[in-house]
Amino acid sequence: MTSLGDGSQARERTAAAVRRIRLEIERSNEDGNRPNTVEFERTLSELRRLSTINAHWGIIPTWPIFGRFEVLGKRAMRILLRWYINPIIEQQNAFNLAVLASLYELEAQLHEANSNMIQHDIDMQQEDAI
Repeated sequence: MTSLGDGSQARERTAAAVRRIRLEIERSNEDGNRPNTVEFERTLSELRRLSTINAHWGIIPTWPIFGRFEVLGKRAMRILLRWYINPIIEQQNAFNLAVLASLYELEAQLHEANSNMIQHDIDMQQEDAI
């Protein structure tokens, strides 16, 4: 089924985006630099794009001669199993959106902490100048 492959690809892309966030945080902590908020925003926008899962991908025939019958059979199975699949997809989408909201909250806190650090540096420089 193509939808299973597409779902696993979406999970892999999401995991890669989360790994990029973690690497950026670790790199900024090791270097003593402040995190790159532009990179975070780009990664979060990619996660936002990947957060919603669609269970009903297009059906592509794999059989050269009986492809129409295959597509009709898959459509019938999809209609018969909607009662089972749709609640699972809705739960997964709700979870993805909750995780995304948490990431946005963490990004806001990081931005606030970054602003506080900059202000503290400015205050320290002014004290040193006096």
